Amino acid sequence: MRKYFRQAGYFAAILILLPYVVTILLNGRSSLAQDNGTSPYVTVKSDEKNRKISLDEYGIGILAKEIAPERLLYYKNW
Repeated sequence: MRKYFRQAGYFAAILILLPYVVTILLNGRSSLAQDNGTSPYVTVKSDEKNRKISLDEYGIGILAKEIAPERLLYYKNW
């Protein structure tokens, strides 16, 4: 029985670590480093002013704008 659990543990470790190792080999360790504030920005014109916002915030706002209000009510009552 212990042998079965040991083999299951090895299998789980390989299953979890193998994709990580392959990713590191393909992309390099620099892909894991954070960008330290160098994320891309987008200039958006609103109310006759240009605002500089991060690309992530812009994407979230556009996505939220595209969702139909009927869908929000559907998910709220779900």
